Amino acid sequence: MSVLAAENASERRSGFFARMSREEAAAWLFLVPSLIPFVIFTLIPAVATFVLTFYQWDFIGAPRYVGLKNWIDLFSGGVAGYSVMVTLLFAAITLPCSLGLGLALAMALDRMPFGKIVFRSIFFMPIVTSLVAISFVFQNMFATETGLINYGLRLVGLGPVAWLTYPGMAIVSVSIMMVWSMTGLAMLIYLAGLQQIDRALLEAAALDGASPWQSFFHVVRPLLARSTLFLVVTQTISVLQTFEAVYVLTNGGPGQATTTIGLFIYKSSFRNFDVGSGTTASMALFGLMLLVTIFQLRMQKRVLNV
Repeated sequence: MSVLAAENASERRSGFFARMSREEAAAWLFLVPSLIPFVIFTLIPAVATFVLTFYQWDFIGAPRYVGLKNWIDLFSGGVAGYSVMVTLLFAAITLPCSLGLGLALAMALDRMPFGKIVFRSIFFMPIVTSLVAISFVFQNMFATETGLINYGLRLVGLGPVAWLTYPGMAIVSVSIMMVWSMTGLAMLIYLAGLQQIDRALLEAAALDGASPWQSFFHVVRPLLARSTLFLVVTQTISVLQTFEAVYVLTNGGPGQATTTIGLFIYKSSFRNFDVGSGTTASMALFGLMLLVTIFQLRMQKRVLNV
């Protein structure tokens, strides 16, 4: 009887593995229609892009192997390296401002007795509006002689400001536009997080003598940690890919003051026909985004363990 039972168990195991094999084969069969486009349009171009970082090519002649020259140029403080610094500077300016304004607007809307839907739609409108159209509007607003902002400054007795002419002001101008376009999403995410907080926790904190600031710091802020993590990661990736705003507002100028990585890739590859420099910068952009993703995964573990 024991031998027969062992044989039956062996047959059941073999039948189970046979079924698993068929299920796995079916799964791979269903994945093929999506894997083929991924390999053709994503994986192969990504590998080709990395290979081109070791070559100099102008789209016409044969690629010429230059070794690590493109990578050395990227980190030697030239235009490519400067574009990385400009991109990080935009991220350092726009992220805290957009998150802070978004949280302030969310808390104000959360306490409004009426009109939440109307104001929420107004503040969210920049997210669904074309960034190119927004850039053209801000370009006209920042115009030195005819811009709306300088017109307002003249009304209060102040002189006009060359918003897009001087390097420092150009960075500030682009940052203002980016903050304006990013704040709506932060407001919406924070508002959703605030509406999920149990009011009993805030009431209990108030009964224990906590001030509004203490309630925010010790109750609201920890409960919004996941929303903050999501916004930091997504908006950092968005800022790292900045292209339309600087292309329309300043075209990377004055000089190279507002040339981001995305704009440098475009100019190098499709204006100067220096594909090697463009692909190297694109790989640097990929590296920055990979670091952001790793940071997200590590911070997500810490947040979930809280």
